[in-house]
Amino acid sequence: MPRSHGGFKWLGAVCHDGAQMSTRLLIISGCTRDKAVHHANDLRVPDFADPARFQKAEAALAQLRTPATSMYLGQEHMRLTATLAVLRERLGANAVEHRIMSAGYGLLTEHQLVVPYDATFDTMTEPEADDWAEFLGIPASVREAVRGAPVVAFVLYPPYRRAIRLPLEPASGQRYLWLSPDDDALPEITAAI
Repeated sequence: MPRSHGGFKWLGAVCHDGAQMSTRLLIISGCTRDKAVHHANDLRVPDFADPARFQKAEAALAQLRTPATSMYLGQEHMRLTATLAVLRERLGANAVEHRIMSAGYGLLTEHQLVVPYDATFDTMTEPEADDWAEFLGIPASVREAVRGAPVVAFVLYPPYRRAIRLPLEPASGQRYLWLSPDDDALPEITAAI
């Protein structure tokens, strides 16, 4: 039975061999539709799909570049940002790394600069979302990001979890924590872990 904490449902944890974990934590969360900066020419999926078009469109919005963690204003992201501040205060500034999965940019570092955009996996069919996640390199980027992280917390809605291309197996001594703001994810995650 999932436990609720701070508005998120606890879906489960995975540790390959039960080894002692260090305090280093990687959190991978999703972007949100609510953004701090908007423009009439927000980037859209077709802009990201064409490298030349993307470069031109992003350059036109360069004065609006914002660190990824400051761009998103969704309730889940804001709660997570507050949690990150507490964790870093208690564990040290470098103890927690945050990556944000964007349906426009792919997997972002929290300080990576982004311009206003409107792209989401929520409005895509599953085959479209699968193809788009591959185009953005999300499955490979996530696998690279989790390499060497003793504990990884995934805070993702179903379309963003799907972009990872589960299953994703933890390495020896590594633990994965799955958190979701929805109630329907337990069977999907349980099957994946």
